[in-house]
Amino acid sequence: MIRTLLIFVIAIVSTTLHSQIFTVNFEDQDSLPNMTENCNDGLWDYFDIVTNADIGPNFLNSGSYLAAQDVDALPCTMNPQTALWTDIDISSCSGNAYLCFDVAEDDDGTNEDWDGADQVLISYAVDGGSFQEFVGIQNDGSNFNSEPSLDLNCDGIGEGAVITNVFTKYCFQFNLSGNTLNLEFLFQLNAANEDIAIDNVEIYCDNPPAAPLQVVCSAALPVELVNFKGELRENRVSLNWTTLSEVNNDRFEIEHSVNGIDFIKIGETNGHGNSSKKTDYFFEHLTPQQGLNYYRLKQIDFDGNYEYSQIESVRFMEKGEFSLYPNLVDQSFTIEFNSATTIDYQIEIIDIVGRKLHSEILSKESQRYIVDASMLKAGNYFVRISNNDFQEVRKITKN
Repeated sequence: MIRTLLIFVIAIVSTTLHSQIFTVNFEDQDSLPNMTENCNDGLWDYFDIVTNADIGPNFLNSGSYLAAQDVDALPCTMNPQTALWTDIDISSCSGNAYLCFDVAEDDDGTNEDWDGADQVLISYAVDGGSFQEFVGIQNDGSNFNSEPSLDLNCDGIGEGAVITNVFTKYCFQFNLSGNTLNLEFLFQLNAANEDIAIDNVEIYCDNPPAAPLQVVCSAALPVELVNFKGELRENRVSLNWTTLSEVNNDRFEIEHSVNGIDFIKIGETNGHGNSSKKTDYFFEHLTPQQGLNYYRLKQIDFDGNYEYSQIESVRFMEKGEFSLYPNLVDQSFTIEFNSATTIDYQIEIIDIVGRKLHSEILSKESQRYIVDASMLKAGNYFVRISNNDFQEVRKITKN
């Protein structure tokens, strides 16, 4: 009785520690992938869920698995072929997660002849977003006849562990933040003796059953950043930016410079990990310097890799000066003075050949003016603001 109870407790602890959220072993109909086609000539050309008795190559496995060889030869008709799982629930994962699977190749001493075009690519997409390549199986970078190996940096070359005919489990760490996951295995094999087999596909939120391999996949764009802008608001600078998608995004660090060369960190904001949704970010610099202030973003991945944004400049005005924004104009732009004026100003919009297209008076009764630019065609223009003893010209671009 005590022995039985002890075994039961150990089993519960082991299951809990691994936090498995998805598994498919190809032995039954649960969680089978959507496949481009199921084809098998009973010997050398196949893309199917099989056993050793169903095909010519001999993988060291006694059950069913997903296997592929010469996937565009009859009865198969496509190259590449794909196996796809959709809408895997990942809502319980936050941060690191682990993809694990068993893989083998029929190694009989003659069949390790993958060519440069042969490959298996594993990709994923979060919450219906675009697919990001994650890990691959490739030849060694030569044109012909090399053993397939793991590709851990998406450079198309197998520099990792060699795949043998013994099913071996590999686990790969990646970051998950979202609700659903789509997982795709793509098989591109176009000649006999170039084969692969996959079994026991699993996803864990933490504590995978095998030591995870680090993947640094430079083929995936970490963050699609748009609309990084800075604007002066009273005595502070407002920075706004937008991402259309994020992959492995840990955080943004905000950097400031007074000369456009030497930057220091003035703040940071957390990223959204993996996201296919539009995300808006905001940061305020409370102590800008007089004159031009330069800003850039340092986007940092969970693995420590980073990229810089373009540099944005904002003028912090002395008394009596003004700001004009945005420089990239849709229907209007704003002129804002740093302090109340005692005289009227004239504004003129001039095209690049010197023709005056618009003129109006900015009344001294207000510090902020919205100027209609809807009459302008797309292109570059100059805005001249002047009075009896002052004149300054700024450049704008009309969308």
